[in-house]
Amino acid sequence: MPFFSMGCSVGDGTGAATGTVSIPACDLEGDFDLEPDFFGGEAFEDTLSITMQQGGDYQVKSDGLAIVVPDIRHVDDHLGDPLEVGYEPDATLPEVRELIRASLYLNRTCGRREDGGLVAVSGAVTFSSLGDGRIDEGDVIEGDFDLDLAEAQGDEGRAHLVGFFRFRYTRGRPAQRFP
Repeated sequence: MPFFSMGCSVGDGTGAATGTVSIPACDLEGDFDLEPDFFGGEAFEDTLSITMQQGGDYQVKSDGLAIVVPDIRHVDDHLGDPLEVGYEPDATLPEVRELIRASLYLNRTCGRREDGGLVAVSGAVTFSSLGDGRIDEGDVIEGDFDLDLAEAQGDEGRAHLVGFFRFRYTRGRPAQRFP
């Protein structure tokens, strides 16, 4: 009898990010579907950075959405509650500890742009699963979002994205891109 092992590897997950995007400098206008197939999280101290993107290549060569959770414990205490997302360029760290940040990067579609892509200026992320105040191997990270994004430096680019993500936090061996 054959033996099949099923497990998660780095980057496995499910999710979506759809909506509308308008970036005239990139000639991008209208309906948008990120079609992510790579999901990852990087935990450091109280912070969690979530990445959902097309492919597992470097961010500078990919299209994706990054979500930064500055206080994992705060999110864990508010599972199921919509948590504010925003961009406060002049705020100090204590002022933004509860403010989740997100950005859309379209480096594959638009090339590397000096303005850095779009940042979430309003919206919410609702987490339904996020460890238990800290992130450990095998924890399910799951949530949905509704984001309004704009250029951080300029006023031409805009986007509205809704979606979800679900993946298991997995520590993997770092990728080595050279022999």
